[in-house]
Amino acid sequence: MTGSSLTRRLRSTRWALIIMLMPPLSLSAAVPDSEEPLSDRIVVELPEKNRIVRVAIDDAPPYRIFDGDEVSGIYVEIFEAMLKQVDWTADYTEVPFPRALEMLKSGASDAMLGPMRRPDRELYIDYSVPAFPAVAKILLYTQPENRIDRYEDLKDKLIGVQRGSRYDLRFDVDKSLRKYDHTHYESLLLMLALDRLDVVVIPEALASHLIGELSLKLEVSPFAFPGKISYIAISRKSELTYYLETLKLTLQRIKDSGEYDRILSRYIQPEIRRAPDGSADYELDQPRRGSMTAQ
Repeated sequence: MTGSSLTRRLRSTRWALIIMLMPPLSLSAAVPDSEEPLSDRIVVELPEKNRIVRVAIDDAPPYRIFDGDEVSGIYVEIFEAMLKQVDWTADYTEVPFPRALEMLKSGASDAMLGPMRRPDRELYIDYSVPAFPAVAKILLYTQPENRIDRYEDLKDKLIGVQRGSRYDLRFDVDKSLRKYDHTHYESLLLMLALDRLDVVVIPEALASHLIGELSLKLEVSPFAFPGKISYIAISRKSELTYYLETLKLTLQRIKDSGEYDRILSRYIQPEIRRAPDGSADYELDQPRRGSMTAQ
């Protein structure tokens, strides 16, 4: 027997022994004893049916809407369509935006719908599933001197922002700006209408909804922060991190079937924009110019 033949036979024997000693693969979810983050593990298990996914979200129409016991909105309907693919159910908890982030951090919830990706959140959020269209953040004002034509015009203005939200990398870390944060956008818009704030930064579709609900007349600055894709944010302490590939697959399925587009069209007529690579993508909000008045 030649040396190469002996080597091949020894290798074959070694792998046969390894395979015989390996435990059988389980198709049911199980939590390993390892202390490494769940998102760093490679899992071959199939998604189990009837899983309950705990979702902490705030009320922010038209993206997330609470009406009594009913939960709807663009992000909710997209997520529900994904869960339907694997026979999972969402258990929604309505909490303020900062509290929803804290619940992800502690593992009290599995997911949150729509937060933007930020380095400080990477420690406790897995951003593997970019599910939702980009949303522009507009700047509202009432007095002409508070109109924002360029970023530099924000200097010396008292700017209302939602506590815990992120808008633009430069803006978010800019310590030279005067920012006033509040849990609820409704309160910020009322303060703006009473001239207690100079500017409020807010997602455009949400601004349109709240201005109509509160019967306000506000002006929209020419300057806006461009929209960026938002995510199904998953707690790194959640077992949902086992199924990241499953979630991405279900998202692609509802896009391929046209259901994704149909959900968007029920709320907002999307405008097509072109990404740098030439591919088409959705832009939910194109910043409008001029006044925004209750209809």
